[in-house]
Amino acid sequence: MHFPTVKKVPHASQVRAITLAMMKLSKPRQREMFALAVQYLQRKVGPQFGGLHDFITAEPDEILTLEVKDRVLGVIAKAIREDDAAALELHE
Repeated sequence: MHFPTVKKVPHASQVRAITLAMMKLSKPRQREMFALAVQYLQRKVGPQFGGLHDFITAEPDEILTLEVKDRVLGVIAKAIREDDAAALELHE
């Protein structure tokens, strides 16, 4: 009997980290950090993403590889977890 293998998406843990970190912030701070996160990812990968959900669900290609997605989400997750807005404003 053959069981299909489940391909683990590398950035899934980053998405969980972002979600959990956001829940620990106040509602106004959540909105602020979310807006900064969107600005950050648009600077990193282009304006085609209107939000984190668009970025997370985007299919990988030559430019937006899983590694790129994981790196960008990792920076966002760390900044939110540490409540460090400057990391999203200045990180290049």
